[in-house]
Amino acid sequence: MKTKGGTQLFLLAVCPNSLVFSITIFSTPFYSRLSLLPTDPQPFTIPSSNNNRARQPNVSLTNYPLPDGTWRWVSKAWMIDMRTDLGGVQHDGFEYNWLFCKKHWHADSGKFGAGAWVRRRRWVRLMMRPAKRKFDSESD
Repeated sequence: MKTKGGTQLFLLAVCPNSLVFSITIFSTPFYSRLSLLPTDPQPFTIPSSNNNRARQPNVSLTNYPLPDGTWRWVSKAWMIDMRTDLGGVQHDGFEYNWLFCKKHWHADSGKFGAGAWVRRRRWVRLMMRPAKRKFDSESD
């Protein structure tokens, strides 16, 4: 008998917010979805997909579909991804950058909001495909 299955940690998305004109309130940067431009990413994007807004699937934490009917969610809810390629995010899971791009995200927004115009937070959820049993035909 052979079994085939597996688990995968799936990184859904980035939740973008934009800071316009370095708006700060008492030295705290203020980010708002209302300041996003039409060319900025959708509120939830799949990082491995095309960065073009028109080519991103319309997904969210509540309506993300599994790859097919054989996969199941292991965790009950999405979790904030506290890991990054550079090793750190802010205490609330946000990363900051000058533009929405794949590289150069960092954990600090900078003094007076001078280190970042945009921010994102990545979400993860564990899914699995239960093992299928295959019976080998016995040869005589």
